[in-house]
Amino acid sequence: MVSLERGDRVVASLKEVAHNHELTAASISGIGGINDVTVAYYNLYEKRYIEQNFSETYELLSCDGNVAMKDGEHFIHTHVSIADVNYQVYGGHLMEATVAIVGEFVLDPIDGAIARLMNDEIGLAVWNLEEMNSD
Repeated sequence: MVSLERGDRVVASLKEVAHNHELTAASISGIGGINDVTVAYYNLYEKRYIEQNFSETYELLSCDGNVAMKDGEHFIHTHVSIADVNYQVYGGHLMEATVAIVGEFVLDPIDGAIARLMNDEIGLAVWNLEEMNSD
């Protein structure tokens, strides 16, 4: 369990926790209040993320994702749903956000290590479970 404080950067902090606890595979869930949120949508045809910034304070309704290893480094992959003061909900791939109120996250370790390898067809590094299961 990870409690992030006001001003903490979410993705960077989760990556640091994964590194410090030597988590090579884990699931992530979280809730809280965040601002300076950057989410993205992956455009498969252009093979790039299209980012959208949200500067106000939002309820973090849900953060779901995972920890894996990519090029020897911890890699955090999370998607979020956020809501504004008018209950309008937005979501996407979380690039980064700052804790504005509180950040409560659970990192649940998974046995083994998940590696991400580049899939040129889609332009992203994806799970390589064959390597994980070959140990």
